[in-house]
Amino acid sequence: MEQKKLLLFVIIPIIVAIIIIVLVFLGVKSKKAGQNSAQQPTGAPAQLPESTEAAGGSANQSPTGQGNATGTGAVISGPATSKNGRLEISTPSGQIAVNDFYKGAEITSSGVVYFADKETYNIAYNSTGNEFIVTLLVNKNIESVRKEAEAELLAKLGASRDDACKLKVYLYVSAAVSASLSQNHGLSFCPESQSFPN
Repeated sequence: MEQKKLLLFVIIPIIVAIIIIVLVFLGVKSKKAGQNSAQQPTGAPAQLPESTEAAGGSANQSPTGQGNATGTGAVISGPATSKNGRLEISTPSGQIAVNDFYKGAEITSSGVVYFADKETYNIAYNSTGNEFIVTLLVNKNIESVRKEAEAELLAKLGASRDDACKLKVYLYVSAAVSASLSQNHGLSFCPESQSFPN
């Protein structure tokens, strides 16, 4: 009986998280496809609700008070706060200081911050969920592309591997590329990460 309860408390949140990521992914993908159909990669992170002044954020503003370089939307005020030119992200282990990844990023009207958009992967920050989302856009050489994306994430954040493991990071293959690999695999150097099949 205890094992069944434990399974319910572990499996249900994982299933709910996967469903949310897939549903949100599909919403952002269709929105971005309409904006730039010529060169839009498949797979995009979470779609968030529109920001408002009441939520504490102002249009086209990063947590550092600097404007959004692309002017494409608004940022929802989230757990990232500015201190000494760096952002501080709240985690269960305390504050983690990272580089201001809002600079030069594409910020959607729903508050998703795309700070790396490559042909083989993209990296975004969901300010509402205080989470980083790494979406791999390939179904071959997945581990190699994963390593490239992880290296760029660390470089953009200016964070150590230990600090990156304290952040909420989801890494998966886009469901549009491979539905069977679209669950969170985590960062390869963090505990509880999963490797992709060869």
